[in-house]
Amino acid sequence: MPSAARILTLATNNSPVEASFLGPAPAVDPQLQGRGFLFLVTSNSAGLLPGAAVTGYILLPGETQQGVNLPRATIVRYKGAVWVYRQTSEDTFERVEVHLAAPLQDGWFVREGLKPNDKVVTAGAQLLLSEELKSAAGE
Repeated sequence: MPSAARILTLATNNSPVEASFLGPAPAVDPQLQGRGFLFLVTSNSAGLLPGAAVTGYILLPGETQQGVNLPRATIVRYKGAVWVYRQTSEDTFERVEVHLAAPLQDGWFVREGLKPNDKVVTAGAQLLLSEELKSAAGE
């Protein structure tokens, strides 16, 4: 059984809200046809509304996973993918695709593609993408 969850609204890019596990849902949702769980949100800082679509990341018991915590400002989205700029030399950066595994309070957990000692751009990543695309267009 789950022990807790982080809930994100689909309408905003707010930080996830922590939720405590209450128990299994007493009935099956006719649209989803899957087992449901009930969680209690005590602080509605994300402005959750009844009936609104949300994404829930459920905390399950198990082994600890290896990965890195990326601050939200490091992430850029382009052509349906998620990217970060990783430093490759003193003054060179490359755009690297990453797969977001789970939201964290101030960022995202990433399992693959980056190592804990990799340096990534934490401010101005969107500007770097704009400059990269501008130079690729021949401007």
